[in-house]
Order: sequence, then C-alpha cells, then structure tokens
Amino acid sequence: MIAIDYTRDGIAAARAGELEWARQLFAQALADDPQYAMAWLWLGSVCADARERRYCFRRALGDEATQYHALRRLEQAGDGPEMRPAILLPDQQAAAAKQPQPRARRWRWPRALLRVLVLLAVVAVLFAVFGDMSRISAAVCSDRAQQYLAATQPLTDEWSQSFRAATAAGRAALPAQLARLQSVRQRFADIAPPACLSGAHAEMLASMGSSIDGFHAFLAKEDNQRVNALFGEAAGHMQAYTSLLSAAHVSE
Repeated sequence: MIAIDYTRDGIAAARAGELEWARQLFAQALADDPQYAMAWLWLGSVCADARERRYCFRRALGDEATQYHALRRLEQAGDGPEMRPAILLPDQQAAAAKQPQPRARRWRWPRALLRVLVLLAVVAVLFAVFGDMSRISAAVCSDRAQQYLAATQPLTDEWSQSFRAATAAGRAALPAQLARLQSVRQRFADIAPPACLSGAHAEMLASMGSSIDGFHAFLAKEDNQRVNALFGEAAGHMQAYTSLLSAAHVSE
C-alpha cells in the first residue's frame, strides 16, 4: 500500500469511530510519504493531545488542497506548544526531523487572514447565487449590474486563487505572488461599476489594497501587530463588500 491508500483506509476508520486504528493507518501513510498533507490533516483530527493536533495541522498547511481546512482547525486548536504525535513510527520521527519546516511556520498566521480566506469563499457563493441580477433593487441598474458581475467574477476568482498562493509562499517567493495580486487589483479598478454597486466595488478595492499592504508589511518584517491590523482591515472591507452585494439583490 502507498500513502494515499493508507490515508483512505484511515479516513474510513476515523468515520467509523475506530480512532486508534485510524491513527495507525495515518502513521503508516506518513512513513511512506512524510510530506503527504492529507495524512497530516487527518492525523491531527484523530489526535487527542492538543499539542499533537497543532503540529499536524501546521504540517498540512503546505498543500493548497488542505490549507483552508488546516487553517480553520489551527484556529480552533488555539495558540500553544506543538509536538510530533507519539503514534509516529521511530523511523518516521527521524525522517520528519530532517524535513525542512513547512513555510507557514515562518509566520504564525494572523486570525484576520483566516477571516479573509473565509470571506473569499463567501464571495464565490454570492456570485453563484446572484448570477441573475434581474431583481437588483434599482431596476434602472439591473442591466449594468449583470454586465459588471460578469466582468468582475473572473477577477474575484483569480484574486482568491492568488491570495491563497501568497499565504502558502515563503518570503523569497512572495514578491512574485504580490505582483499577481497587484495586477488583479488594477484590472478590477479599471472596471466602472454601476451606481447601485459602486459602494461594493470600493469596498473590494479597499480590501485588496489592505491585503497587499499586509503582505508588504510581512516582507518588510514589521511587527505582527501591524500585519494583523492590515489583514483585519482587509477582512472588514471584504465583509462590507459581501453585505453590500447581498443588499443590492432583492430576493423573491
């Protein structure tokens, strides 16, 4: 068996309530592939020790497929010490010690950044729900609103993907990701919104700007309080954007 097979069987065992067997299977998966993020994520889910859970979830941050769930579970686990799970085989512990630390360990993720990630997911849902803007509150604006959403949805999707990539990047790789974010923001700014959505448009631009400033602050090695504050501003503007977009739509 290989890591993906052990992990699949471990997930089945965990869902069946066989937690000890699940831990053994996830440990086997990591013995086969010490970098397999899905096994780290699930091992953390079945560990009883909070220190072990935090360690596993942080190891799962390096893969885009598991990053979102790992961030949420780290948030739930709270701050505190971390420890490699005792269930790991001795040879796996030695291998893990030799592996470079995940990039995310270089920076303890601010909670505000997690809020931005969650709100980006909300934006995607809103576009799906409000794809038909024929019931926009201001009838005179409905046609332009439809065109505006069609033009901006690809950009909000690209922003979300680029933002996630930036959170996974190390300090050396972050400038390239920032260039992508700045490009998306400029293209978003070039789109003229209809009057009924001008407020939402301004809030999204402000959120993008604060996010970029937050990443720049991290690159400049500013203190964590400053970085957290900037991502807090980004989350606040993103929340306002989703609220204004929702308010512009009249439900049946």
